[in-house]
Order: sequence, then structure tokens, then C-alpha cells
Amino acid sequence: MLLKSFLKSTIMGVRRDPSTTIIQVGGLVLALTAFLLITIWVEQQLSFDRFNTRADRIYRVEISGEKYDGWVGQHSMFRIYIKEKIPEIENFVRFRKWGKGQQGQLTYESKGDKQRRRIVNGDYFFADSSFFSVFSFDLLIGDPNTVLKEPYSVVISDKMAQKLFRAENPVGKQLLNGLTVTGVYHDVNNFHIGNDWIQSLVSLAPLYRNALEADLDNWKMPDHPTYLLLSKGADPLYVEVKIAEWMERLGKEQWADVDIDLTFHLRPLKDIYFQGATKDEGYYCMHGNKNMVIAFMAIGLFVVVVAGINFVNLSTAKSASRTREIGVRKVNGSSKRELIFQFMMEIFVYCLLAFVISITLLQSLLARFNNLIQGNLNLGLLNVPEFWFWSLIGLVLLTILAGFIPSYFYARLKPASVLRDYSSDTRKSLLVRRFMLIGQYIVSTVLVIAVLVIFKQLNFMKESDPGFEKKDRITFGFSGDFMADKVEPIRQRLLSHPDIFSITHCFGVPGEMLPYGPVLSINGEKVQLRRIVVDEDYFKTLGIDLIAGRSFDVDNQGDLYQINFHLIDIISIFKYAKTSRYRD
Repeated sequence: MLLKSFLKSTIMGVRRDPSTTIIQVGGLVLALTAFLLITIWVEQQLSFDRFNTRADRIYRVEISGEKYDGWVGQHSMFRIYIKEKIPEIENFVRFRKWGKGQQGQLTYESKGDKQRRRIVNGDYFFADSSFFSVFSFDLLIGDPNTVLKEPYSVVISDKMAQKLFRAENPVGKQLLNGLTVTGVYHDVNNFHIGNDWIQSLVSLAPLYRNALEADLDNWKMPDHPTYLLLSKGADPLYVEVKIAEWMERLGKEQWADVDIDLTFHLRPLKDIYFQGATKDEGYYCMHGNKNMVIAFMAIGLFVVVVAGINFVNLSTAKSASRTREIGVRKVNGSSKRELIFQFMMEIFVYCLLAFVISITLLQSLLARFNNLIQGNLNLGLLNVPEFWFWSLIGLVLLTILAGFIPSYFYARLKPASVLRDYSSDTRKSLLVRRFMLIGQYIVSTVLVIAVLVIFKQLNFMKESDPGFEKKDRITFGFSGDFMADKVEPIRQRLLSHPDIFSITHCFGVPGEMLPYGPVLSINGEKVQLRRIVVDEDYFKTLGIDLIAGRSFDVDNQGDLYQINFHLIDIISIFKYAKTSRYRD
């Protein structure tokens, strides 16, 4: 009965001053919605690679030295010696991926019916058959020891399986690009390597005609990022020393005429996502910015603090206008405890209402927020018990700050003084409100300055001159030596389009990591150069000004570079004409 009376009083208070209530609850709704969006993003960033149950025992092998500085790829022959020589290594897995944006396509035609052909695009990489024994991917269908054992094997995520096969069992299905589906795993969007499907590493050998060209059985270029699963209790520093010892002995056998000083490092899996790309990582994996995460956490807290202060200010102001009501209630026999409970009940109802509206808004805004940040956030946080626990703690704290403090102050007032003249009794309350208003203005000013600085930096990045033209340029990639003889026909076909007037093909675009070139001696100091293989139209297409000399000339034999290996990755760049209707 008492609770019913309190609820009625709360509803009457809303009706009596609806504008203040809307402002009070509305401000809290906006702040909580912004805070929850930021929290979901921060939680997703902090969750990268943490799903691995053996994450504390997984390390990536990195090399540094005179030639390699932060190189994460290893020689493919590394695997032959690694477990034999170092018993502290329980397992390992090698990857192969050309850049973090390596996109592929899977096509499935149901029972030869072209009308039912389904095509999906996504991120993929190649991996050893030990992948599912090292990383804790939830394999829904298939044997983790064999799904990546044979050439042309592919394991797809359940998201891709749904798009390609609908309700059909995907295992054993043949795709039009020659791959056979051997397993399905639960979609993982917080792994530092983009994955819509995973192909067996041994597929590289037949894809590139033989294992030598695929770097699978030789000591050529170190192109395979390698991850180690150490035994329980193993010391990574000791393993680093052991790797360096036998690699030094092996190096003398393999490269007796080459003086190479290499240092091996083991980087913990948990550090990879936030440590940033090493100098020679090859952009094969994703990275987060820890400073940005901290900044957004601070912004989220500032927003909630400002909204909380504003909510408390409005609550105390609203309470001050109800002093006569408090006096009447005390005359009619209401106790101090009942008055405090009444105030806190009203505040708790407001906070709970704001929280419920915020959760509803969150569900409708998350898709748009994902489009804005190009992310794949979900509401999985709402299924975590800790989220609801801390939400309850937050509601209770806000209720105490906005309800208990002012209600306790006004409940102590004497009925006679309140009904006669209450202005002098509210001076302490006014001082508290002024203090909180000053604090609110300070925090708001800091937030505004921070936002202005961020926008200024973003504007600087957008308008700074990178040294080449980006506007009206489009890039697309080819992978595989089977495309080597198709580059020129594609080039001629594109040039026949009236809106395209320049095309170039090369082994990379500005801003990406370039492979090593020759070492030059300049003023007695050795300088390691990077190189990129380009054609004669590279500088013209990208609008790069030559300070001295001339561009390449196909009619000059001295300008031609004979490539003695098959084309692995060609990036084609073409420029639209200024009048093109496709320009923007």
C-alpha cells in the first residue's frame, strides 16, 4: 500500500512539471546511450584474441637484425627443426596472407543449377593443419586434426556456410574454384587476422605449380608468420635463446658465405593487437590503438559524469521547489525515513526509465553505428552477467547522489520554518548546486576542447599532401601466377573505355610495406633500400613528380627488368577521366 502511494506521488510529480522531467530523463538517456555504444566498442577492442583458452602460452616469432627489423615471417623450413630441437614447444602453426585486406570469393552451384549459384566475398588466409590445435576456434563440424591437412581444403565460418549452403550440410561440398569444404567453425570477429574462411597451407604448392615457388620447402624468403604454443611452465626467454642457438648453427650450413646476425623474439599473442604493426609485418593482421581506446573510455566516463551532475542539479532544484510539500507531509505525520524513501523512489524510477529507453535506442542505433565506424559490433555484451551487475551498481549510485543527498537535507527541515519561510534554509543546497554546476562546466569545456583537437588532427590527415594523387584513382588486386599472362589484355580492355585514360600495374601501392632491395653504401654507411616493381605508367597514373631524370621507357632495353619468378600479386591502379560519370 505504501509503495503504491509512492508510485502515485511520483506520477503526480511528473504531471506537475513535465518539461523538467523530460529534460532530466532525456539528458540521461542520451548520455547513457552514448556511453553504452562506447562501452560495446571498447569491450570489443579489449576482447581481441582473449577468447583463446591458451592465449598465455601462444607467441609469435619475430626477427630483428642487420637486414630484418621486426620481420614476423619465418622460413618455411623453420617447422622441420623447431619441435625436434626445442621440446618446450608443444605445437606451432604457420600462416600465409598477402596484406590484411586480402579478399577472396567462394562460389557454390547447387546440383549444377546455374540459377542457384551463390557467391560470397570475404577475408581469408592459409594456415597449417595444426591451426585448430593451437587456436581456440569453435569447430562446429569436422576433425580439427584433418580439416586443413589436404590441398584445396577450406574451413568456412558458420556465417559463410549460411550464405552459401543455406540449410544444406556444407562438409564435402565442392566449390567452383576447386576447393572442398572440410569443416565449419563459429564465426570469430575478434581474432587479429580477418577470417571468413581458412584454406590449407599445403594448397599453395599446387596453386603455384610446386612447393619451391610457394616457399614451402626451401630457405628462400621468410614469408610465413609463425606462432608457437609453448608447454605449460615453459620460459619464453629460454625458448628465444634455444631458437637463436640452432638457427645460428643451421645458418652456417645453409648460408656459409653470408654473414647474417639475427635476433629472435617471442611476442605474446595478447600483445599483438595493441602493439601496432612492426616495421616488416606485411600488414597481414589487424591492429587496434590502445591510446584511442583509453581516450574513448575517458570520453564515455566524462559524458556520464556531466549527465549525472546535470541530473543531480535538476533533482535538487526540483526538490527545492517542493519544500512546502515536504512541510505538509511532515505535518500529516510522514517520518524522515518515509520522505527520503519517497525522493529516492522517484529518482530510481527516472534512472530506470532512462536506462530502459537507452537499451532500446542502443538496439536500433547499433547497425548505423557499425556503418559509421565500419565495424561489426553486436549486443553480446547484454548477455554478460557482469554488465547487468555494474549497471545496477550505476543505477544505485546515481539514485543515491541525485536522491538521497537532497532528500536527506530537506527531510531534516522543521515543518514550521518550511511553511513560514524556507528561503534561508535552502542556502546550503544552493551552494552544493553551484559547486556541481561549476564542475559540470569544467568537464564540458574539457570535452569540447578534446573534440576540437581530434577534428583538427583528422582534418590535417585528410588534407596533408601524401606525395601522390589519390582522387579519381581505384586499385584492385590479382593473386596467383595464373594471372601473369592476363595483365596486358585486361589493361588494353580497360584503356578502351572512354572514361579511363591511364592504367598502371605494380607490386604494391604507396603506403604499403615494400620488399627489400639492394644494400647501398652511401658515404661509408650501408643503407638498406626498399623496392617496388612498376611499369612505365606508374608515375603518370599516380601523379608523382620526378625531381630529376625521366620515367621508364619500354623501348629502352636498359629500363626493362626481367622478372625470373611468377607473378604473385599485382595491384592495378587506373585513373578515371575528369568528365567520367563514375568519378565520385
